[in-house]
Amino acid sequence: MLWGGPPRRSVFALLGLCGLLTVLPGTAASASRCARRAGVNRDRGCRHALTLGVRGIEGPQGRGWGEVKPKVIFNGGDPSGLVDHIRWRRWGSRAAIGVGRNSIFRPSGGYYPDKVRIVLRASRPRYCSPGARHLAYSHLSFRVPRKPGGQLPRRWSVWNSDMCRRLSSYRLERHGGLPRVSDGERFSIRPTRMSGWTGDGSQELGGPSSEPPVGYYPGGSFGKIDWRAWTSQRAYGRAVLWTDDCNPDCGTGSWEGFPTRVSLRRVRAGHFTRLQFACNCFHRFGYHELFEYRTPYPPQWSLIRSWRSGGG
Repeated sequence: MLWGGPPRRSVFALLGLCGLLTVLPGTAASASRCARRAGVNRDRGCRHALTLGVRGIEGPQGRGWGEVKPKVIFNGGDPSGLVDHIRWRRWGSRAAIGVGRNSIFRPSGGYYPDKVRIVLRASRPRYCSPGARHLAYSHLSFRVPRKPGGQLPRRWSVWNSDMCRRLSSYRLERHGGLPRVSDGERFSIRPTRMSGWTGDGSQELGGPSSEPPVGYYPGGSFGKIDWRAWTSQRAYGRAVLWTDDCNPDCGTGSWEGFPTRVSLRRVRAGHFTRLQFACNCFHRFGYHELFEYRTPYPPQWSLIRSWRSGGG
C-alpha cells in the first residue's frame, strides 16, 4: 500500500511510482513535471533526480554539491578536498557508489605527485527541508589508500555526515553582543585552541606547553590561547602555532611551537570570518598568513594570502 508502512518505505514507493510514470504511455507530462520540479533533465525518472546534498553546504568555492551524479566535488579547501573524474553506479538507490581521483598527503609534507583512486558512498536519501521537492543524499563517506598503489582500507571514513545543512544554517545568533569563531569543531567565544586551516590537522593554534602531543596520539597539551581583547568588531591575542614536522610521518612526528600573534575580524552573521597569524616561523621573520572562513567542514579556513612584513 503506497501510503502505509514506515515513512522511509513510502518515500521509496513514491520514487518507484515516479520512475514508472516515465515509461507508461500517456504519462510523459506527469514525468516531465516530476523531473522539472527536481531540476534535472526531463527524460529522467524521479529516482535519478536525487542530488548529492544541497547547494551551498561547502560555501561559495564548493563544487558538485546539490547536483545529480556530479563528476567533480570540491569542498573549497586544499587539494585533498577535490575529487574529479567521478563515475557513479546505483544512483537513485539507498546508497550510490562513485569512483574518482583524489590527491593525498605525503608523510613528509605536501602531496604525492600522482592522484590515487578514491571510492565514495552517498547514502541516507531524504528531503532536506519541509518544502523540498526532491530527495538528496545526506551522508557521504569514502575510502582512499594511504599511499599511491596501496590498498583501500576496509572501513569507510566520513566525508560529510549531514549534506542537508547549508552554510547559512551554521550562522549563530550573537551571544551577549559578541561574535563567535570556528575553532575547528564548534563555534565559541575565546576558544582555548583553534585549527581547521589544514586538511591533515598538522597545525594547531594554542599556547605555551612543556608537553605537546606526539604526532596524532592522544595525550599531551597544546596549551591555551591568551586572548587580550574580544569585542563586537575584532579580537586579538597571543598564542603558539604548533606545527607537526611529519618526521618520519605526520602520525608520529614531533610538534614545534612558534610564538604567534593572532587576530580576528570581519564579522558576518554573528561570527568572525577573517583569521590572521603573525609570527617568526618557518624560517621566515615577520611571516603573516590571512585566512577566510568559508565552510563548516574541514578545512574550514581557506588561505587568502601570505607575506612577510614590509612585503605585502
